[in-house]
Amino acid sequence: MSCIDLIAIQPYMTLADYLSPEAFSRKMDGLCQKAAAARQGDDVPAVLVFPEELATFLGVLGREDVVAGAKTLEEAFGRIGRRLLLPLAGQMARYRTTSLQTAFFLLQAPRVWQTWYTTFRELARSYGVWIVAGSALLPENALGYDTSLFRAADRHIYNLSVTFDPVGRVANVTRKVNLVPVHEDGLGLSAGSPADWTGFAVENTAFANCICYDAFRVPHTAGEPGFRSLLREADDRGVKVVVQPSANPWWWDEPWVFGSGDNIPLRSQQWEGEGAASALKECRSVDVVVNSMLLASFLGLHFDGASAIYVRDEDGVRVAARVAASLAEPAAEELICYRYCTG
Repeated sequence: MSCIDLIAIQPYMTLADYLSPEAFSRKMDGLCQKAAAARQGDDVPAVLVFPEELATFLGVLGREDVVAGAKTLEEAFGRIGRRLLLPLAGQMARYRTTSLQTAFFLLQAPRVWQTWYTTFRELARSYGVWIVAGSALLPENALGYDTSLFRAADRHIYNLSVTFDPVGRVANVTRKVNLVPVHEDGLGLSAGSPADWTGFAVENTAFANCICYDAFRVPHTAGEPGFRSLLREADDRGVKVVVQPSANPWWWDEPWVFGSGDNIPLRSQQWEGEGAASALKECRSVDVVVNSMLLASFLGLHFDGASAIYVRDEDGVRVAARVAASLAEPAAEELICYRYCTG
């Protein structure tokens, strides 16, 4: 019999966690320590799944004096933009873009990547575990991904997730395929191509990374003809475990913003009815979905949700583990663990 510990980590992130590489690394190390303590020994491999957008806000690195007192993300980035006007103009000229947002992502990419990569490379090696390191809004790295150095390949910005193996190598790079309407399509992001979407293997068990919306069964709106359920695609490819790093920008216990009619579900209900748990019911190969959620409340942002691990067996789909709280507050920072065995 072959077993793997699957761990969904639900961190509560503050602005202070992003203001220096040391603060970010310290926060992530603390979460890895908790994951190590939650396991039933270290005799089997472990896969730690961190949430979507986890590293995006490293864009404020070194800007504490500029963002101090800002009440919204727009205000904070407006201040940064005025301070960095000339460098941003240089990025716009170099990459032939008229978007200040894109120019900012391009400008900050090297420092975001270096902190993100260095932090999780060392943690994977130190704890001897696989780590799905959440995601960040980044361009492609023209230098490859097993390096702390970074040079943008072009002006396209992706919601990009990276997985490290236990010796600290980048084992998988995933670009989100389905961009969330209103939230992501307004940022000028580029969608990843399903043709470039690849998985990875842990102890001969096939894994795939479906970043948040990519694991949903159906689209949020009727105006998304290109929507493609990658969880269904993973099932067709013989994948056994799907990791789903997520960041939900809407209130978890309020009516779903895209709902209509008389009985609009709560976001939490819509998540269960249309998301990975629902899609898993239609699968024949995928056995487990590990969904980790980001919690945060700063600069006018709000990320909310309840991390869960869904399991499909002969009796159907069940929730093998779920965090006890889903409010975006420090007390809701949790992790859940499930030992998956085959053979």
